[in-house]
Amino acid sequence: MSRKIGIIVEGATDKDFFDKYLKKKYPALKGIKVISSATNRMQKIRNKSKLHSRIKDLQDKNDCTEIYILIDLDDKQCVVTEKKEFEIEMNLSIIQNLTTVVASTELESWMQSAWEKSNKKTKEDLKRRFNIKSDRNLEENILKNFLKSRENIKPENNQSLYYFLRKIRAISEEE
Repeated sequence: MSRKIGIIVEGATDKDFFDKYLKKKYPALKGIKVISSATNRMQKIRNKSKLHSRIKDLQDKNDCTEIYILIDLDDKQCVVTEKKEFEIEMNLSIIQNLTTVVASTELESWMQSAWEKSNKKTKEDLKRRFNIKSDRNLEENILKNFLKSRENIKPENNQSLYYFLRKIRAISEEE
């Protein structure tokens, strides 16, 4: 029986990054259901009831047997500590087959890996790279510019990207 994977990301642009780029570049991601924790542009990844509702949707409505939650490290210092604290805060220990992945520093850092080591990069680095003048719709503008650049991300340039893709590949190779 093949496993069905679901991924919860923080925002709509993170979902678009998966749908418009990652799923096209990485065959192991094609059949994965990606949903955003955001509703009406409001981030809900740190709202326990909303997050549990999203998890239940993936399990019940989409038959997902494995779920990944991608969160940003943001300004915190330690990936391991952030992961543990998030899982405790959100009461995720009660859910089987769930993996939390902490993007170092933000999911946008995965895009920055196309050019350089990006573990400590933020969307501000991409804002400068693409010469984006305004913060209005910043994430959407970053994604649009990244897609237009036609650059390929380099997993070896970002630890969390490398970890995530390795986990997904391992699952697809088991089947």
